[in-house]
Amino acid sequence: MMLILYSFLIILYIFVGVVFVTLFERKILGLIQFRYGPNKISLKGFFQSLSDAIKLMSKQDFLFFFSSFIEYNFLPVGMFLFMLTLWLGIPSKLWDYNNGLLLVLCILSVGVYPIMYGAWFSGSLYSMLGSIRSIAQMVSYEVSMIMIIFSLIIFPKTFNFTGFFNEGYIMVFGLFSFLGMLLFISFLVELGRSPVDLLEGESELVSGFNTEYSGFKFALIFLSEYGMIMFMSGLLSSLMLGLSFFSVSWMMFTMLFIMLIVWTRGIMPRIRYDKLMYLCWMIILIMALSILSFNVGYVVSMI
Repeated sequence: MMLILYSFLIILYIFVGVVFVTLFERKILGLIQFRYGPNKISLKGFFQSLSDAIKLMSKQDFLFFFSSFIEYNFLPVGMFLFMLTLWLGIPSKLWDYNNGLLLVLCILSVGVYPIMYGAWFSGSLYSMLGSIRSIAQMVSYEVSMIMIIFSLIIFPKTFNFTGFFNEGYIMVFGLFSFLGMLLFISFLVELGRSPVDLLEGESELVSGFNTEYSGFKFALIFLSEYGMIMFMSGLLSSLMLGLSFFSVSWMMFTMLFIMLIVWTRGIMPRIRYDKLMYLCWMIILIMALSILSFNVGYVVSMI
C-alpha cells in the first residue's frame, strides 16, 4: 500500500514538474535568443505547456503497414515505465530501498532496449539509424558515468543514498573538481541534450529513433525525456552535495542543474559525432579511471 501511494505521488510530481520545466526552458531560451517565449495562453503563457499536452493527446494516431503493432507501441510505454522505475531507488519517508543506487544503475543500463526495439519495429530506416547512434552514445558514456559514481561510492561504502547524505562534506569537494564536471557531461550525453543532441541533428533533420511516433505515444516519450532530466538533476544534487531527496535545498539545487542544462542548450553549438565519441573514450574515460584509481589507493592507504 505504501509503495502504491509513493508511486502515485511520484507520478503526480513528475507530471506537474514536467509542465513547469518545459515552460521554464522555453522562457529561458527565449531570453537567451532575444525573443519572446510562450506569452499567449493565459497570463504570460503560463498554461502553454498544458495546452500543448492537450493538443498532443487529441492528435490522430497512425499505425503504418510496415510496423508491428505490439512492439511498435512498446517504445513509449517502456520508456515511461523505465523512467518511473528509476524514482523507486530514491529514499523517502514512505519508501527506502537499501540498494537504491545499484537499482538506478541497473535500470539505466537497460534503458537502451525500448529505444532499440521501438526503432526496429517501427519499420523506418531513419529511426533505426537514429537508434544505433543513440545506443552507441548512451552505452559509451555509461561506462564513464559508472566509473565516476564508483569513485563516489568508495567513501560512504554503500549503495544506499543515505550514506551519501552522511558523507556530504566529501561530496562538496566533488562539485568544485573535475569529478562534478565529468559527471555532468556524462549525464548530459545520457539525456541526449544539446550540445550532444546528435540524434535529432541528423543531416535529414529527422527526430531520430522516435521519427514515426506522434500523438499520445510522442507525449509519453516527451514525458520520459523531461522526467529523466528532473531525475538526473536530482541525482547530481544528491551525489555531489549529499542533499536529502525532496528537501528544500535539494529542490533548489535540482532547479539550478536544470537551468544549467537549459543554459548549455542555449549557448553551445552541436559537437560533431566522432569528436563526441573521442571525448568519451580518449579523455573522460581516462580521467575517470585515474580518479577511481586515486580514490581506491587513498582508501587502501587509510586501512
